Amino acid sequence: MTLVSEEFLVSRRVAQLFPESLDVGYASVDTAREFRVMSDRGHETGVFLDSAGVYQFAEWFPGKEPSVTWWTNSTHAMEVALTLMARRVGLTRGRITWRHPLPPGETFPGYEVDRAGAILSVSWDSGQQWMKTIGVDFPHSEVAAMALWVPYSVDEIVESIDNPPGPVGLVPYRRFDRISVQEALRDS
Repeated sequence: MTLVSEEFLVSRRVAQLFPESLDVGYASVDTAREFRVMSDRGHETGVFLDSAGVYQFAEWFPGKEPSVTWWTNSTHAMEVALTLMARRVGLTRGRITWRHPLPPGETFPGYEVDRAGAILSVSWDSGQQWMKTIGVDFPHSEVAAMALWVPYSVDEIVESIDNPPGPVGLVPYRRFDRISVQEALRDS
């Protein structure tokens, strides 16, 4: 279990997954309530902890308030999302694309999908843990994509992306055709 320190919102383990050091490059803010990563397009992406203790994933554009895309009460889901953000470039290697083994729109047993008005949520642990977003059909929502990764630890995700198929069991595709793991490893 990862503990959030009083100094930083994100554990050092996850923060160090980003490609450059916090002092030099991409992670531009890391405080007890906020973690932001600078993109090459002049804006920042990251997460902040609101006054209710909810992690809000947002984008910061110069001169504007943050634009929230989804939110969660789960520290683990927050760190999984940042792990995927840090390792995004590792998901595609040359001609082979490694994808999560579950297809879009499916969840693990014990995960529930609910819609209440415009709010779409995925919950687990009997509803104690959840992720929410606004106004997108479940298979195409960011919380649907995230829900596939939440059952895994940060280390399992990193190992799978760095050395597929790994503990997650990533599935290889060449262009749009699914291929065998043996063929993918031979070609990558």
